[in-house]
Amino acid sequence: RLKKCGKRFEVACYKNKVHDWRTGREKDIEEVLRRHVVFTNVSKAVVAKKQDLQDCFGSTDQEKIVLEILNTGEVQAGELERENIFQAAFRDMATIIAAKCVHAKTRRAFPIPLVEQALREIRFPFDPSKNPKKQALDGIRALREAGLPFERAEMLVRLRLPLDAALLIRGQIEGHIRRIRAESTADQQLVMDCLIDPGSFRLVESIVTIDSHDEGLVELLESTSIADTVEFTDADFAPAPRA
Repeated sequence: RLKKCGKRFEVACYKNKVHDWRTGREKDIEEVLRRHVVFTNVSKAVVAKKQDLQDCFGSTDQEKIVLEILNTGEVQAGELERENIFQAAFRDMATIIAAKCVHAKTRRAFPIPLVEQALREIRFPFDPSKNPKKQALDGIRALREAGLPFERAEMLVRLRLPLDAALLIRGQIEGHIRRIRAESTADQQLVMDCLIDPGSFRLVESIVTIDSHDEGLVELLESTSIADTVEFTDADFAPAPRA
């Protein structure tokens, strides 16, 4: 529902679908709305008057107003439904964090339940109405600030650099390379398998393309590079000692 100009306007939606719509998981509005109609009281089936719509929204376009209410209005839900929505959204955020992070020392992936536990322990201020991807980045930052061993997973790329430009390009990108796994020369090219921060991929790709005059290439081998095992001990998850 949405209160505007001292009046209340409502739209009828399917349970648990508003959150999916607002976070982008559901893109078909027919799966969200029961009717494309603006009400003043859904439970009593009282349809909003056109004059009220014009006065409050500056339009009588039902589709436009329905979308505004759907995107910005207050969700009315029972206690159990609100808890289900919260838990589903919280797990979505934890899943994103688990996909983006590894243990800082062991390079192993974190199980999702362990990520959820860590977020609860640091009392992360999660808001189910906000975008889970943005909150996941905030969550990673909060976990690191709390001294827990979360680190963004590295991306494994293969660089193919023409030998006559390899020295120049390497100097330009070395600050973005965390580790070099393998290096060789073949067919007048320097071939390097490197681990880089995911946020540096576009920049590295741009430098290689421009400085090699389109003769170089950056290949994505693994979007996240992690160790094979995902088993943890309590010692693995202990906060880093503070100075």
